[in-house]
Amino acid sequence: MNGEGEFCVKDVRNLLDATFLPKADSPTRWIKTIPIKVNIFAWKVSLDRLPTRSNLARRGVLVPSSSCLICNVSDEDLAHLLFRCDLAIEVTRLVYRWWNLVWIPLDSYISWLSWIKTLRMNSRSKSVLEGKLIEQRFATMVGYRKRRSGASLNEGANGILYPKETLEAKIVNAVSNHSAYFQSNPDCARREGISSLIKCTSEIRQLAYGVNASFLDEYMQISERLSRNALDHFCQAVMEIYGLEYLRKPTKVLIVRIGSGLVVRTPLKRNMLDVIMVRTRSFCWKPLRHKTYGYGISVDGSNNDINVLYQSPLFNDLKTGRALEIPFVTNGVTYPSGYYLVDRIYPELATLVKTIPEPADDDHKRILYKKKQESARKDVERAFGVLKKKWAILVNLTRALRKDRIVNMMYTCIILHNMIRKYKKYAISPKWFPKEAHQPEDMLRNEEQVQQVMRWIRSSHVHQNLRHDLIEHLAQNA
Repeated sequence: MNGEGEFCVKDVRNLLDATFLPKADSPTRWIKTIPIKVNIFAWKVSLDRLPTRSNLARRGVLVPSSSCLICNVSDEDLAHLLFRCDLAIEVTRLVYRWWNLVWIPLDSYISWLSWIKTLRMNSRSKSVLEGKLIEQRFATMVGYRKRRSGASLNEGANGILYPKETLEAKIVNAVSNHSAYFQSNPDCARREGISSLIKCTSEIRQLAYGVNASFLDEYMQISERLSRNALDHFCQAVMEIYGLEYLRKPTKVLIVRIGSGLVVRTPLKRNMLDVIMVRTRSFCWKPLRHKTYGYGISVDGSNNDINVLYQSPLFNDLKTGRALEIPFVTNGVTYPSGYYLVDRIYPELATLVKTIPEPADDDHKRILYKKKQESARKDVERAFGVLKKKWAILVNLTRALRKDRIVNMMYTCIILHNMIRKYKKYAISPKWFPKEAHQPEDMLRNEEQVQQVMRWIRSSHVHQNLRHDLIEHLAQNA
C-alpha cells in the first residue's frame, strides 16, 4: 500500500528495485550507434566484471599467473588490459589519429569518461567517437580471449603479440593492393586520406545490413557519394581477385562425394545427382530471372519463366562443351549430364526434372518421388534464404539499380559467403587448384555439335524417360 492506502504495481516495482538491485554512482551509458553486445561490454567494464586474471583470482579461480598474457609486464586487471597494455595503447593511438585527436594517456574507465565529457564536439559526434573507442576496447578484449583460448598470434616487429590476420583484414589488404581506388593518398594539405579499412568496412556493412550509403556518412566519417562509388569498386575488385576460386564449378570428385552421401545428406539415394549446380552457380541467376533488362517495349507477362529460361545463359556451358561431364546411372540407364529440379511450370527438357502435380492416392511410387523431389527443391530455396539472411542487400528492391551493378553485388555476396565458410572450415572442398579453371585452349564443340546437344536438351522424350527412371530407382531403394 502507498501513502494513500492504495495498491500500485509501480510502487512495488520501485521497492523491489531499491532493495535488490545494485546502486551505481552514475547511470548506465547506452549508445545507439554501436551493437548491443558492445554496449553490454561497456556496462561490464563500468562494473569491473570482466574475467581478467585479477578478477578470476579474487573469485577463487586457479590461474597460472597474474601477469598480462599479451605483454607480460604487469598484473592483468581491467585498467591494464584496456588502457595500459601496449596493444591497447597502440590501437587507441590509431583511433585518435583517425579522429585528429591529441593523444592523452588514460589509466582508468572513470578518467576516460571524464576526458570524453571535456571534448568540444557536438553531441552526435561525441556519441559516435565514444562508440568507436568502446568498440576498439571490445576488439582488444576479443583478441585477448583468442590468445587465452590458445589461438595462434603473430609477433610484431616490436615484440608485441597480435591476433592472427582475420578474414576482414585479408580482404582489405587484397583489395587495397589490387585497386588504387582503395589506397590512402594525402590531399593538397598533406592530410591523410580515407583509409582502405574504412572504405571496405563501409561496403561490407552496406552488403550485410542492406542500408544505403547515407546511413554510414556520420558513423564511418565518409561521404555518401564516396561510399556509393566505393561499393562498385569493392564488388569489382572482389570478383577479380576471388571470383576464379570461389565461383568455380564443382569437380568430378566433389560431385561423386555429394552423390554418394559422403559430404552432405541428400534426399535422393546413391547414384542420384543432387542440385549441386544450382547451389554453386545459379544463385546469381535466381533473383534476376523474373526481371526484364532488355531495351524497348515488352508486353506485361511476356517475360515469364519459360521465355527467360530460353534467354538465360543457363545451358551455355553445356552446349559449348565447357560444362563438366557428369554421367550417372539410375534404374540401369546411363545419362550423360546432370539435371535441375524444377516445378511444373517449366518445359520438359532433358536437363530439367519436374515434379508430379497430383499423383493418385494409391500410386505410392509417384507419391514418394513427389516428396523427395520437392524436399530437395526446398533445400535449395533454404540455401538461398540463408544467403539473403546473411546479406540483407539481396532482399532490397533493385528496380533503381543497373543490371551490371545488381550482378556484381550478387556475385560479391556469394564470394564473401563462400570465403566465410572456408575461413570457418565448413567448406566441402576447401582446396583449390588453378589448373581446374577453363583455359583458352580448351576444346569446344563446333556448330553442328552444339545443335546436336540442343536437340538433346529439348527432347521431351528424354525428360519423360529420366523421370520414369528416377521414380523406379527411388521405389527400389526406399
